[in-house]
Amino acid sequence: MAVPQTNNLKRAGNFFIEDAKIVTSQGIILSILPQILHIEINENIQLNSVTGNLFLSDTIDIASVGPILGQEYLSLRIHTAGVNNTSLAIDFTQELFHITSLSVRAPTGQPNTQALLLEFTTHELVKNQRVKLNKSFTGTCSDIVETILRNELKTKKDLFIEPSDGIKKYVFPNFDPFTAINMIKREAVTIFDGAPTFMFYEDLRGYHFRSLSSMYEKDVSQKYNPSVVGSKGGVRPEDSFNDMRSILGMQITGNGDTLLGSFTGAYASKLTVYDTYARRFKEYTYNYLDSFKTEQHISSRNKVTNASGEDDFPLISETPVENTSRISDFPAKTFLRSTANKIGGDELGESDPGISIQHTNDGRYTFNSTRPETWLQRRQSQIVQLENGISAKIEVHGNVMVQCGSIIQFNLPLASWVEIKGNEDRIDKFFRGRFLVKGIRHDFSVETSRHEMVLDIVKDSLPSSLSKLDKAINTQPEEAGTVQREFGSRIDASQS
Repeated sequence: MAVPQTNNLKRAGNFFIEDAKIVTSQGIILSILPQILHIEINENIQLNSVTGNLFLSDTIDIASVGPILGQEYLSLRIHTAGVNNTSLAIDFTQELFHITSLSVRAPTGQPNTQALLLEFTTHELVKNQRVKLNKSFTGTCSDIVETILRNELKTKKDLFIEPSDGIKKYVFPNFDPFTAINMIKREAVTIFDGAPTFMFYEDLRGYHFRSLSSMYEKDVSQKYNPSVVGSKGGVRPEDSFNDMRSILGMQITGNGDTLLGSFTGAYASKLTVYDTYARRFKEYTYNYLDSFKTEQHISSRNKVTNASGEDDFPLISETPVENTSRISDFPAKTFLRSTANKIGGDELGESDPGISIQHTNDGRYTFNSTRPETWLQRRQSQIVQLENGISAKIEVHGNVMVQCGSIIQFNLPLASWVEIKGNEDRIDKFFRGRFLVKGIRHDFSVETSRHEMVLDIVKDSLPSSLSKLDKAINTQPEEAGTVQREFGSRIDASQS
């Protein structure tokens, strides 16, 4: 079905395809625009590459004539109607997608027609399997990542790299680039505020190596209004732009999991660091509730510059769980890591992290040691919150202004009509305000000319504090139950 080549927005979610071609391994260029039924594209801040699939109605035996082997390339350019900024188009006409497989090939019931489902991804993921690193790298984590992407993976895409602190030296024995970068990101801390939450991912604009803190500082890209669920779209262009804010459907996927949070160390953990040079151990304890106000969260915007932003509060209550001890006072997760310092904090004072034993050929100590106490526990806590925080999947009209890593505003009205004191606006305590877009599934339906998105959104803080008690609630009887040792003919020999 041909797509109208017009940039006029008639309904929310309208799009048009400018280019759609398959380049086969034999160099044959096949225009597939008339055969396209549906396109799906996925981006996520926890994935290294953009992926997707293409659903075709094949009337010319593309699978056989091409042929389609999983070694083809896809040229694709899609515009959101009404957006005149060409830089916001989904443009993979220069950096082509790599078709990896023909996962479905089946008859449709119509004469001389078969259905094809092609899986594709960006070419860096494919090339990553062919490149092995067998060398050392020196520099900041951000500099090393840039070097790997440009010089080893040879990507020419735009890079969005946040500066990191500390000079490091890494040696990678036969590692692929993505494995190396994912190792580096765990130890990277920002030069700006020391946040240890670097993510490495690809979106439709390029590759990102940046912290959650930098994402939290963004302005809101879009506001969504669940009070207009299932909007069919307005007739006038201004109605269509307003409809961009409507929610077509939603599913709450997470409202916190305290058992998982305790088990994974999100609320409390203990770290033992062994200094192999000084031959000594040192312990560090992480407490989520005590550390909360010193960390960057989605509503606080920026604690270093005091930029405008709402106050934020922890996802768990400070009500004690045993006597007067809170859930974050019990470090259920234990870590053991090694490091090497020439001089440690005991000699220079606790405020000094120590000088690394690693040095250059002329004897100068220039490299930072791993220093797990600066990143491991806090990163573990914030990444678990990212995966298991207050989260939902919302289906909205598609547009290219919202990307993974964007900040949106989402307010969910209360389900009941019961009057709640202190909540006169009738918005859910958990699902209100700023949310991080963790992932996006783009769905382009050619038949309806509609682009819809499923946004995977999450937040790691609350806009208001939770009530607390001074003492733990008693959940057990005062006396212990009895112990039974006799079971029919099975009698304890010591009592016979």
